[in-house]
Amino acid sequence: MRNIWKTLLLLCLVQTASAQGHPSLYVDGRTLKTKDGQAVILRGVNAGLAEDGNIDIADAARCSTYIDQVALTGANAIRFTWYTDGVSWRDGGQYVGNDPNPEARYHKGNGTVMKNYLENGHLGRIFAYCHSKNIIPVLSIHDLTCADDWNYFNQDFKAWWTRPSVVAFIQQHREYLIVNLANEMGHVQYAGGGQAARDVFKNNYNALVAEMRGLGVTVPIMVDAPDCGQSSSDLLQLSEDMQAADPAHNLLFSAHGYWSAYASTPAQIQVKLDEAVQKNVCFLMGEIANRQAGPPDYCGEIDISAIYPEILRQACTRQIGWLAWVWDQDCEPARMISTNGQFNSLTTYGNDIVNNAGYGLKSTGGCGASAPLLSVKEPGAAGTVITVYPNPASDFIRVVGTDAAGTASYSLADISGRTVFSGKYSGTDIRIPVSGMAPGSYILLKDGMPVARVTVNR
Repeated sequence: MRNIWKTLLLLCLVQTASAQGHPSLYVDGRTLKTKDGQAVILRGVNAGLAEDGNIDIADAARCSTYIDQVALTGANAIRFTWYTDGVSWRDGGQYVGNDPNPEARYHKGNGTVMKNYLENGHLGRIFAYCHSKNIIPVLSIHDLTCADDWNYFNQDFKAWWTRPSVVAFIQQHREYLIVNLANEMGHVQYAGGGQAARDVFKNNYNALVAEMRGLGVTVPIMVDAPDCGQSSSDLLQLSEDMQAADPAHNLLFSAHGYWSAYASTPAQIQVKLDEAVQKNVCFLMGEIANRQAGPPDYCGEIDISAIYPEILRQACTRQIGWLAWVWDQDCEPARMISTNGQFNSLTTYGNDIVNNAGYGLKSTGGCGASAPLLSVKEPGAAGTVITVYPNPASDFIRVVGTDAAGTASYSLADISGRTVFSGKYSGTDIRIPVSGMAPGSYILLKDGMPVARVTVNR
């Protein structure tokens, strides 16, 4: 009976999506799209805000400032590291296990801090603020980094992802949220390779995805490649079957570019990325970096500073997204983008990630990050009731419609998130000047929330 109700719920969600448009971000072939159908290539950073002992996640102002600094890079996505209950060091969690590589162990503890951050609304406030900055947040669980513990996956992970409060959190932010089930979980090549190892990986993931879909979760679910995220070929070999098995057909597939022994030459990188575009799935490089973990301490000992630029150059030509590791808070300072979380303190590596003319986040040649327009409105029966025109505009834009009624603050932000105009207006027909603005794309915000993308030309 329980499964019947789940099926009916999913059918209802599908019918609702069909009648009103997509309720969340969604995958269309190789492309990720906003709920309103705008294609977006994720280009951004990973961030360990939850692990920053200098910031209390309950401090809204500090967390907003942290995101403001990331937004200055032009990133359109942030992948946040997170942990289930009692697992983060904030909860007293410690690594356990016998593997000599500390990354291949998982955390265990008995605290409740991470649960309270989510259930008290602190994490939700952070994600909503990302939304207001036109940044897509990715919630990534890191208990099992590099591990192969399917019992933990099917018990602890399943219990966490299917908990009513977690499902409610996902639903609250579903229009702009991506969930990454398990960072770098599962072994294929590390387990000897072959179809049997791939099937173990596929079947366990498929089961948890189906369980979450049955609870009404519609958001894109990101699946990391096995073997510490490196084995893109094994992931891609499974990807189309996994996408077909997902009741929502809404999966993202992610590999991590720690490829010193996997694909270190331009020719080898080309082979791996060509495999991605040959599949009808959405693929991205969920982590790229200039240093890779290795013995003895497994903290950035291997120099891969010649590998990541080649990945980014080739990813650009194939319209493959990427997320750089890491904004700050890393055991290896050389692979932090910022030395202290401030945009004005970029490292050499960080400056390249942000400002490289060919592939940096601020690149204007087609490889940079473009801000998606993240709608905040559920479409009603009559559809959208606000109109912005002319668009493109050279002198002014008009904001017309019943949603413009009353007195509200309007502002325009450039693609880096910098406010270039603000004013308070009343009425249902508002005129906002743009003649003094540089040509380019801007986001129109009403009371701090995005409502339209505006193009200024001359």
